[in-house]
Amino acid sequence: MEINKYHGCGNDFLIAMDPPLSQTQKKQLVIALCERHTGIGADGFIFVSMHPLEMKYYNRDGSRAWMCGNGIRCFAKYLWDTGRLRKQHYIVQSGPHHVEVNIQCQDPFTVAIDLGIPSLASKWIQSSDQKEIWGRKLTVNEQEFIVDTLYVQTIHTVVLVENAQANWEKIGEALHCHPLFLAKTNVNFAEVIDRDHVRIVTYERGVGLTNACGTGCAAVAWDMWKHGICDNDVTLLCAQGTLQIHIDPANGAVTLIGGAQKIMSGAISDTFIHSCLDEKAGEPLDHNAY
Repeated sequence: MEINKYHGCGNDFLIAMDPPLSQTQKKQLVIALCERHTGIGADGFIFVSMHPLEMKYYNRDGSRAWMCGNGIRCFAKYLWDTGRLRKQHYIVQSGPHHVEVNIQCQDPFTVAIDLGIPSLASKWIQSSDQKEIWGRKLTVNEQEFIVDTLYVQTIHTVVLVENAQANWEKIGEALHCHPLFLAKTNVNFAEVIDRDHVRIVTYERGVGLTNACGTGCAAVAWDMWKHGICDNDVTLLCAQGTLQIHIDPANGAVTLIGGAQKIMSGAISDTFIHSCLDEKAGEPLDHNAY
């Protein structure tokens, strides 16, 4: 099974063509390969389907996510590198969404992703009280935080802090599984540098603390813009790079702009695949299919 590894701002992903495995087997494979000591190691796994063009994204714990802002840029870079698709503009299906991809530059590889207009609707953020979560006070670990939650093709909660570089892991974990969030939430701690720059750290569902989160950057920039704290073009400072967010002032639509880089390519042995899969959970493996 051919496999590749890419990263966007240090957020790393394994990428492979969609194999003939059941959902249970894919989850087993994702967990095994994303493990950083006994596998290859990554924050997530992307399976690629060409007809129709689709990104199937899994967090490293095997859970599905509908969208990944850094992942889809790596997806685009993978398609370009392998020669499977070298268009400048195309549409990708990701979960229930269709995402517009615009390749702006090949060297360095730069992609603009249209993430649409964020939503505050309770049906998308899946709040337990069926209300919007905007300026809501939540107490976790005996500390009170004011939070906003919005949907940017996935659920994000934004917390404005004085120092995003502090250790937010325990607070992030507590907020992400707060009873208010029926489907849990990604948690973004945002430190405003000035009207054009925001430092961010994200606790991601199914992953934990990450070096970067593309949709999290989009959520933070839009949130700060809605509050009048930042302008509609913002640079997000992540642990290992920067991302650009443009917000259309006319309708609030968000565009994420950033790069992607290939780390490696190789092959997973059949022995490893069989060792981590329960073949009773799906159809027998067809080696010719992958």
